[in-house]
Amino acid sequence: TFLVGLLCFSTFLVRFLSLPFPTTKLGLLQSLLKSHSLVEQRSGTKTDAPDIPAVPDAPETWPEALSPAPPRLDPSCEISSRSLDWGWEEVCHLTHGGDEACEMFLASKMYQDERIFVETARRSTDSTYHPNLARLKARVVQAVSEGRPVKIVGMGPSTTKGVGCPNQHLRWTDSLQNLSSFRGSPLPLEVINEARPATRLQLKWRQVLQKYQNDRTLDIVVIDYSVTANDASDAKSGATTIYAYLQDWKRPPALLFVETFSRPVMHLLMLHGSTPCGLVANFTSSDPFYGAAKAFRLPLLNYPDMVCQMPPLNRSTRSINKMPFLHAYDDVRSNAPVHYGCGVHFILAHTVHRYLLQVLQESCDVGSQKVCTGTLKDFCEKGFQETLEEEKMQKDLVVNLSKAERCEMHITTYLSHLSDTGFPAFVSANSSKWRLGADRPGKYGWIANEEPQIPLVPKVNKVHRRWPTLKQYGRYAELKPGEIVFLVRLTGGLIFLEYLSSYENIGSATCQLEDMEQNPLGAAVKIDALWSEKVSITTRVTLEAEKIPRLRRGFNAAVRCTEDGKKFKLLGIASC
Repeated sequence: TFLVGLLCFSTFLVRFLSLPFPTTKLGLLQSLLKSHSLVEQRSGTKTDAPDIPAVPDAPETWPEALSPAPPRLDPSCEISSRSLDWGWEEVCHLTHGGDEACEMFLASKMYQDERIFVETARRSTDSTYHPNLARLKARVVQAVSEGRPVKIVGMGPSTTKGVGCPNQHLRWTDSLQNLSSFRGSPLPLEVINEARPATRLQLKWRQVLQKYQNDRTLDIVVIDYSVTANDASDAKSGATTIYAYLQDWKRPPALLFVETFSRPVMHLLMLHGSTPCGLVANFTSSDPFYGAAKAFRLPLLNYPDMVCQMPPLNRSTRSINKMPFLHAYDDVRSNAPVHYGCGVHFILAHTVHRYLLQVLQESCDVGSQKVCTGTLKDFCEKGFQETLEEEKMQKDLVVNLSKAERCEMHITTYLSHLSDTGFPAFVSANSSKWRLGADRPGKYGWIANEEPQIPLVPKVNKVHRRWPTLKQYGRYAELKPGEIVFLVRLTGGLIFLEYLSSYENIGSATCQLEDMEQNPLGAAVKIDALWSEKVSITTRVTLEAEKIPRLRRGFNAAVRCTEDGKKFKLLGIASC
């Protein structure tokens, strides 16, 4: 017995010493004790320590021993999880001096009362906003009834990717996954991060979602694109097109918006050092997606409303963006003011988690009897049936799409480093000014007048290989050094050209849509990539064919771009 005990202790000691900590091992033991006291402070009475201890580096895959037990109701018939008390001590101290967003949230009534927390986030006080939760409830209920996790895809730019949070496993998607793995959690989740840095929603939604079109287990798509939604009309167009696109699916997932702040609003708040509460009062005009959410009655969780429920910091902030409620760390390499830290990510993860638990509770309560026996599925059977019947009776709203929005739903060609067909192009054989590669890690495209840090060899486009026009490619063998040509398939006559906009060291290019005989199909468009915003981000311009042959299956065409002598970067081309 002594030898077995010694062996167990040795195994524990080895694993304990091998843990990756930002602080000392003694700090972990102190953190666990503090985490316990946090529970006491919140509840007012002594309770047992959380089942899952707070850990500084959350693992990619949660240990099997800590996976959730079969979901059951607590004695009060409430669907709940004690995970709200988990993890704050470590998450909130990843930067020197602590995360101020954490501090403000933990001092608020939202942390003390979960109902205030969720009702604030879901904008319950706005009498003009009435989201239809039928599809969201049905997807959650279906997953629980089938005994599988609720499958969630999170879409967004670099903030969703976790840039600004020094521990990538604590970005909101990963934290949400781990919260659902808290022992005894009634709602297991499978959360997939589909972030695309330096992009806007209307540029990347189709690229992300099309691969899930036949996935009958995708339940929820969470849109977290506030930060890069600089243009409200474009943001609304993107949300509208996604809504219409998902209607055509055999089993469309539910949409859920998670709103923080757009870049223009952040700059305004940084400039004046103000709180966002004035903007919250007129949220329809200040938030890029709220108009679409109201129009289509889509659920939305709103961080600005939560900020207005937090007490002020009452001291000088350490955040590099001067906004403690969006604390951006100054000790994260190459951090930008818009890249908030792990504290905001953790708050967002708890927000989505608590909201989904409330949705499950509401689905269970429908027609149920208050007799807390059996598993969650057994107890909520009648409520679940009524929830699924309600969803079947719902009818999607009719959407009137513009020509460009209809085009986005039926893309015929998409050329990009990230697409399956690659990013093939014709350039001058010996003296081209264009190179395919990345000027920064992960930022691939065709770059003019600059050698890429990471060069690439274009892969052959399988679609091109099948075209009967293959014999005509010889006409592009004698291109000028500054020219580049892409072959596309046109049906509706629109081209979406994605390029990099930046505030320095960038020039322009002129692009022309032409047929395979090199005859112009529309006016040439000069694209100026230089702008005043202190950010580099993907932007889109539309080329339109003025003359379209009436061919049922479309026709082949070419996009020819010519650089102006300065750097210019093409990121993708889509056609319809």
